[in-house]
Amino acid sequence: MANGYIRASLKYIDDHNQFILDLPFQNPADPKYVPGFSDYGSFNSAEGNHIRVPTPAGGLELPLDNGLQTKGYWLTADARFDLGGGWNFQNTAQVMQDNQEWNAIVPFNALPAATWVTSLGLTADSTKLYFTNVVDSVGGKVPFNTPNGLVAPGGEWHVAKPLSAFQNQVQLHGQVGRNSYAAGFYFANYTQENHWYFTDILTNVADKTHFLDLLAFQGANTLFVTKNGFRNFLSLYRNAEGQTTVASPTASASLQLSDKVRADIGFRAEWDVYVQSAENTSSFNLDGVAASSATSIAPSTIGPRPAGSTTRWRLKRRSTRRRVAVTRCRH
Repeated sequence: MANGYIRASLKYIDDHNQFILDLPFQNPADPKYVPGFSDYGSFNSAEGNHIRVPTPAGGLELPLDNGLQTKGYWLTADARFDLGGGWNFQNTAQVMQDNQEWNAIVPFNALPAATWVTSLGLTADSTKLYFTNVVDSVGGKVPFNTPNGLVAPGGEWHVAKPLSAFQNQVQLHGQVGRNSYAAGFYFANYTQENHWYFTDILTNVADKTHFLDLLAFQGANTLFVTKNGFRNFLSLYRNAEGQTTVASPTASASLQLSDKVRADIGFRAEWDVYVQSAENTSSFNLDGVAASSATSIAPSTIGPRPAGSTTRWRLKRRSTRRRVAVTRCRH
């Protein structure tokens, strides 16, 4: 364009990384993997990929294969025009949308199965530990038989954090004789959401990791210590969002008062608004059976509150900053 330009650029990212987390070593003085675990092992398990767990609000799917995910775009536009008479106008804007995820199986410990069962403080006549998804030739679940005898209580975590932003800056510059003038306005809005879902699981310790289930028997009563490999379907739940809005006008002038004296005058003000909200939570027994591990953290919309209602806390803060009449003379 003869009197200016218009430019635009787009950046797009779709990136996934796998988490290989704490691995089971022995002998701190000369670390080596525990028996049955090699350089090709990890605590990631196909059994945990896209598995669904029950929640009071329905099912939750755990996309383990997403790993550490960054999927988003950044669109930037810049336009500048010469208005004539020594004046020019420029506008620069950017919009961003980014869907961040964090998905991993996180081992907390590796210890002998008997030690772990004892640590639970169970009062039981007997217990039964078996593989959740490994069956024999007739379809029966195979008892725990990993040669090293180790189990790993841990977690399967899914965190989704959508981010968005819009930024726009307008600038007007002019030169009139020996004096220059400028005015501008900046506006931005940033948003983020936090959706955290932490589950507790139990696996064996091997190159190919399997989920485990534990039953405890006392008389005619059966306690499901784990169900489908889960010790808790949702041990931590967070549902929150926040946004920040910024607005800032500016104005300045450089006045050549004489050959030896120049005055610089500037003004800037800024208004910020911060808003955050988060949902309350409470524990919830999913199947109503006391002797069960089918528990979950739930939004506080259950109980006496009307169906579909939510309880949230909100924090809102405004701030204003102004800078005026900043004058500097040179001679």
